[in-house]
Amino acid sequence: MVTQVGIHEEHPACTAEGLRLGMTLGQVQGRLLADPVDEVLLLEGVAGLCFSTDEALTRAATASLERGEPVVLSRKDRITWIGVVPPENDSPEAVPVRLK
Repeated sequence: MVTQVGIHEEHPACTAEGLRLGMTLGQVQGRLLADPVDEVLLLEGVAGLCFSTDEALTRAATASLERGEPVVLSRKDRITWIGVVPPENDSPEAVPVRLK
């Protein structure tokens, strides 16, 4: 059974929400959430869609959450992976992300 589908590298398409590989977090429309369980980003109100920038996302989110601080990421970080998962796999532990 397939539980996740993802795109990476130079895939030219975009999601219905306008996410595409290579765009910056500052270009994303909507409120970003960090999922500390799956170490991905989510769009608030959009079930089953996740994405990531690179390893910096994992390190920044994990370190901030361990210190009890808000997750702050750079507006310049580029999306390098987009995934679709069953909506029931979305993490209830997701926290808001601030961009700097």
